[in-house]
Amino acid sequence: MSIGSWHCHNGHEDKTFLGHVAPELEGCISLEELQKRNISNPKNLDMEGQEKNLLHPEVPLLSREALCAFPPVGTIIRLTVSKDFQNISHIKGVGCWVKLGNVVFELQSGLWKGALTPDSYVQVLSDEDYDVQWHQRIFIYRNSSKVDRLPLSIFPWPSDVTETDLAYSSYSTLMESLTSPEIIHKFRTVVRVVTSCPWQAKDLCTPTGKYRIRLMIEDSTARIHAYIFGEDGEKFFNGYPPIDVLTEKMYKLLGIRGSPVLRNPPWVWCCLKSYYLDENDPWGSRRYRIFGTRLIG
Repeated sequence: MSIGSWHCHNGHEDKTFLGHVAPELEGCISLEELQKRNISNPKNLDMEGQEKNLLHPEVPLLSREALCAFPPVGTIIRLTVSKDFQNISHIKGVGCWVKLGNVVFELQSGLWKGALTPDSYVQVLSDEDYDVQWHQRIFIYRNSSKVDRLPLSIFPWPSDVTETDLAYSSYSTLMESLTSPEIIHKFRTVVRVVTSCPWQAKDLCTPTGKYRIRLMIEDSTARIHAYIFGEDGEKFFNGYPPIDVLTEKMYKLLGIRGSPVLRNPPWVWCCLKSYYLDENDPWGSRRYRIFGTRLIG
């Protein structure tokens, strides 16, 4: 497996690296497998309101400079290096290509997390390496086409759970938006809803009767929070339907089904717009809001 664009986040007893998985490997390593395995069960949706949990977005770990080092296509995956693993000191900085062996992967709250153990090995590769050049050619090919830049895990196409106002030509990945030089912009993307706070139909509106929801959404490149407010919520849910209809809509969006109840959120189109809360800190206070999107059903 080849990985590039490393960023180190120091912990107390280990180090965490966020790596960019080569695009042609993204389906078999991360999100495609998550489609086959249920991301979580409904009780994990109640964790979204807690301050600390395993479902937090990865973005706050990284500076904007580090984010801009990641390509817009592929899969971002977290690797934890235990203090017992010594063969890591030769990886310096970001952007280097490496080959990993004997890496242990496990699912935590719907996220693949890799761990380098004493039995693992890391080999730094030259930019002239045959495998590296092959991966780079595939990346250039996929990055040049809107269709080929879609995550491999949504094959053959996103679900028809939603409709959007923006045209397909405005498609961007979440990482493209996070690294965009324009802090305020609009785009169309393909994501799935990891959690919703609140998620039960009876709690989606404030006491004044207005929608106010915080979703955690992800694609293969990033995981962020996106909000649904007021009129955008009215469009998203087609007004204020009865509780039973609203419950059915949320179950469809969150992928809740079966007995026993399991979750497998669908990949859906949605329109996002970025904005900021503090003029003195626009990048630090940037938020995302869903608009121009309708939940069908």
